[in-house]
Amino acid sequence: MYALKDKSGWVEFTGRKLPALDYIAPIKPEPVEGRPETVVVDVNEFWVAPELPDEDKRAKFGLHRVLTSPVPDGKRVVSWRLEDDGGEPRKVDAYEDIPVVIPDEVSSRQFMLQLEADGLLAHVEGWIAAQKKPIQIAFAHSGSFVRTEPMMQKGFAELGYDAGRVDAFFLAASTL
Repeated sequence: MYALKDKSGWVEFTGRKLPALDYIAPIKPEPVEGRPETVVVDVNEFWVAPELPDEDKRAKFGLHRVLTSPVPDGKRVVSWRLEDDGGEPRKVDAYEDIPVVIPDEVSSRQFMLQLEADGLLAHVEGWIAAQKKPIQIAFAHSGSFVRTEPMMQKGFAELGYDAGRVDAFFLAASTL
């Protein structure tokens, strides 16, 4: 990301990618050093500068690399502004938490691995063995497990899981 400085401060540089042209700068047309056949051209009231290989040449056109910071884990950028940082532009982000989405279902593999991770697989298999044959078949041959299914809710209730703990189980299972 690059920025240009104007009377109001730093402004994001929004160049268009054109063949051999990569940067827009508010400058007058002039030949490019080392490439006399290439000139800066006017496009929609901006001047398009040829691709420049180093920061010194970009600075000649008024372009400055914007200083940025990594986005913290679990956050996303909702807005940002450019501020002056010792003569260089710095992008200052405003963050919000990324909402946690609890999956409605997980694959059979994920479900079984999470049961094992929670130390419940043997207990659940014993509980299933005591159920009627259709429930045993459904458990053994399900391609996925749906969190809101009545039988699923009954099984978790018998394990003493409340809604929050069921959500945590499905969230953890979805990562496996």
